[in-house]
Amino acid sequence: MNKTYNKKIILLLLFMVSLFVQLYPQKTYNIKDFSRLYTGKVYIVDTDNEDAIAKVRIFDKASGILLIETEVEMDISTDIEKNGEIDSNTLEIPYGTQSLVICDDFNCDGTDDIAIKIGNFSCYGGPAFDVYVSKNGTLIKDNILSELAQDYCGMFSFDCENKEINVMTKDGCCYHLYRTYNIINGIPQLKKEVEENVYGFFPKITTTEMKDGKEYIYEKPFWAILNEKDNVFQFTLQNSGKTVVLFLYNQYLIYTLLNKEGNIEFMYPSDADQEVKEFRLTQNGYKKELTFSNLDVKYTIYEFNRSVGIEVYTKKKLYEMKGDWESKTGDLSALEDLSVSNLSIIKSE
Repeated sequence: MNKTYNKKIILLLLFMVSLFVQLYPQKTYNIKDFSRLYTGKVYIVDTDNEDAIAKVRIFDKASGILLIETEVEMDISTDIEKNGEIDSNTLEIPYGTQSLVICDDFNCDGTDDIAIKIGNFSCYGGPAFDVYVSKNGTLIKDNILSELAQDYCGMFSFDCENKEINVMTKDGCCYHLYRTYNIINGIPQLKKEVEENVYGFFPKITTTEMKDGKEYIYEKPFWAILNEKDNVFQFTLQNSGKTVVLFLYNQYLIYTLLNKEGNIEFMYPSDADQEVKEFRLTQNGYKKELTFSNLDVKYTIYEFNRSVGIEVYTKKKLYEMKGDWESKTGDLSALEDLSVSNLSIIKSE
């Protein structure tokens, strides 16, 4: 075997080693100094391009005792830094960078806890975490906190000054759900839920609050979500204190009756209507009337001679609900100058 041949073999071996190193990166990584109590290492078990299956091990810094060992799915390009260390303690809420390992006091009991990113299967393929809390000198997986860190959009935010945890999830552009939990004796308990749903014809914002073990549900008025310029006509009823609101949404006129708390009591057309219902505007001298029919009931909103109100006609009876003139904003005649898809204007001779 000549020297030239030996050199070729050596060069081939060096090339293969170099290729192996490029295809199969370093197998063991230190987790950057993330805690005064714990140290950690990540061991790559298997790789597929940029994805990897790895084992995360967390040790007690003083004794070296293994506290956590868990298998995770990780992204080599984002979870491993160029210097060969694992980034830690980065938590950007809600959509920013969230490290493979985060150490903080998640249950607000004054001790360091650990969150480990086990994959990307929260909302929209976002990071999902297992959360381990400190108990009696060791780390125990907390199932409730782990659910909050997996079932929403990434890791939760927490506020130990107010003893709160906040989570959020979404569905497309038009649905968001926000929940706030009180941390009581280290355990999250639902305090408040806000659901924003603006699919379809109308936006909806529903708030649920827990007080003394009971649910209190509030629905934010649709018209309050819109810009003030969309409110056309509004007044308060004298006897009941309820509020009548006419507003435009996507060039459609909407009638809403709100109770004293500002919640919707009646709306026309409703979100359940399968077709766009029509209003009719008539003006006879100074008297202006806006009418619409819902099933067998006819409604007439009137405005004239410093009087405002609603007349409700059923098959057998006429009901009049007088409004407070001083509470009135807007004018029915303004509808004539607006682009309204579900309005007919009748001119009286």
